[in-house]
Amino acid sequence: MPKAKAICINSVEGGAKRGAQVVSLSKEDVLLKITRFYTQQLQFSEEAKVFLEKRELIIKELVSQFKMGYSTGELNSFLKEDELILGISKEIGLLDSKGTEYFKNHLVIPIYDDEKRVIDLEGLNLETGQKKRLINKDKQIYVFDSIIKEIQTTRDDLKKTVKEKYDLKHIEKKSGKLGITVKVADPKQSRFILDTINLFSEKQRRGLCEQVANMFGQCEADVETELFCLMELIESGKMGLSGDVTEVVITEKEKQAAIIFLSAEKLFDNLLNDLDQLGYIGEEVNKQLGYIAMTSRKTQNPLSLIIMSTSAAGKSTLQKTMFDCCPPEERKHFTRLTPQSLYYLGDESIKHKFLSIEEEEGSNEAGYALKILLSAKSINISTTGSDPNTGERRTNELKTEGPVSVIVSTTKSDVEPELASRALIVTIDESKEQTLKIMGSQRESRTLEGRRQQKKKEEIKKKHHTIQRLLRSDLSIINNLSDSITFPDDRLKYRRGHEQYLNLIDAVAFFRQYQKEIKNETEFGDYIEIDQDDISIAEKLFKTVLQWYGEDLKPTSKHLLTDIQAYCTKNKVHVFSRKQLRDTFKWEQTSLHRHLRVLSDLDYIRLKIGQNGVKHLYELLIE
Repeated sequence: MPKAKAICINSVEGGAKRGAQVVSLSKEDVLLKITRFYTQQLQFSEEAKVFLEKRELIIKELVSQFKMGYSTGELNSFLKEDELILGISKEIGLLDSKGTEYFKNHLVIPIYDDEKRVIDLEGLNLETGQKKRLINKDKQIYVFDSIIKEIQTTRDDLKKTVKEKYDLKHIEKKSGKLGITVKVADPKQSRFILDTINLFSEKQRRGLCEQVANMFGQCEADVETELFCLMELIESGKMGLSGDVTEVVITEKEKQAAIIFLSAEKLFDNLLNDLDQLGYIGEEVNKQLGYIAMTSRKTQNPLSLIIMSTSAAGKSTLQKTMFDCCPPEERKHFTRLTPQSLYYLGDESIKHKFLSIEEEEGSNEAGYALKILLSAKSINISTTGSDPNTGERRTNELKTEGPVSVIVSTTKSDVEPELASRALIVTIDESKEQTLKIMGSQRESRTLEGRRQQKKKEEIKKKHHTIQRLLRSDLSIINNLSDSITFPDDRLKYRRGHEQYLNLIDAVAFFRQYQKEIKNETEFGDYIEIDQDDISIAEKLFKTVLQWYGEDLKPTSKHLLTDIQAYCTKNKVHVFSRKQLRDTFKWEQTSLHRHLRVLSDLDYIRLKIGQNGVKHLYELLIE
């Protein structure tokens, strides 16, 4: 690039002033000056910080390694006293005739030649994700892509090193403190360091840095980078105690089998077949909803499931089957939750996890916290306690991060409305036909073939653990067909129902990601698009759930009403007793009593005669 004519300027860093020394200034010098200005602007731009943090990119790293900057649109003001530099900036296209910046609201990175001179600038628009060059505008290969890939590779290598090098023995998370007991061993010298420190304390961190650096012959800056990475891994829940989670190793054979399963055209048919072999017979819609809800824990808007049925109907089978299909490191089972228990689980301990709660009654005490966790995706509480060092009272904040997917069962006919509105509700098939299927399966499990099948169950569970691990949680889900989706709108509760429906469509698309093209946008990263098949599958599944949003009469109560109408029509009567219904339709007394009360409250029937010691008679009030 030819040299520009000599201009008046103190230095490349300073501005031109009258009477200053005349020096030769090139376009490369101007580009270097602008690069330094943009680098300074990046430090103070909240918009750029949010954009980079969302992608786990560290500003300090980008500036030191790649001289990245940001254009806020203030370049014209910065150069207003440097008329000749201002002229060169306009000449090369950095500014137009009105002073508007070419890279306004762009991240900017310099392009160097073999002599380390800045010969071009490349910008990335934060809003559109589009990239462009200043000088070589026709260039189609951009350095932004290679830089991000290089940073991610370096960070992955660093995380691997930290996980291998630092052996955590104890973790204590409190407000303002991240206490750890850590063992750092050097196998070559048979030496190790065992120390307890607060990672949030600069003084204690520096002390550990010195010890590790001396033992491994590293510089302290590199060790400090490792400790910051360790802190990040602990806070994100990706690294725990050495005995917490065994490193999962997926063989190439297991990986290929899982990919074939996920890529199959008959994905949902194969899923139903696997769940049948696990011993969950019938109820195809419930099985698919349960599995999709469990899978959705890896998305940004997970689904939760409430299973309603009478005692011994089989709700625990659905719950256990879905729990068994989830990888052990991504699931937690609770038989009971106390009022404060969810707050003490830790910042990241249940984030994107699948929570199984034995009975809805077991979560009653923690009901408020659970509802907030499902809707707000995080909960926090302030508690008071004594400072262990000074003895003074102080306030501590406890926080638990979501989102989570929850599956809970209940024998109640009515679920607490606030909890019910945050989950999909399904009922267990209590028909005679389903009972015969279950009993047949139970008898078959005692046969020789049944014993062989029991061994195969463990292989199926392990296969689904691999399937779940291979699903990419970093994919964004884009629905460009949302305008074609229809939903009832005549009830207020449909507002939340519609959101659940859209989340179900997203979850189906997420499960089918291996059947889709992975696209990329700088703003969103990798993403997949929802297609018509996703919507059709979700619509079919959601029809069984929709009645819980739009109808006062729930499925089991509606089934009883149908039986009553059939009995009255056949016998040409309008009055009936509980015993007649039990004898004719084999209803359990407890379930029958509960649903008769529901029908009475909704004026489908009325109690005509009934008190202690007197036969109860009911009258059907509708045809």
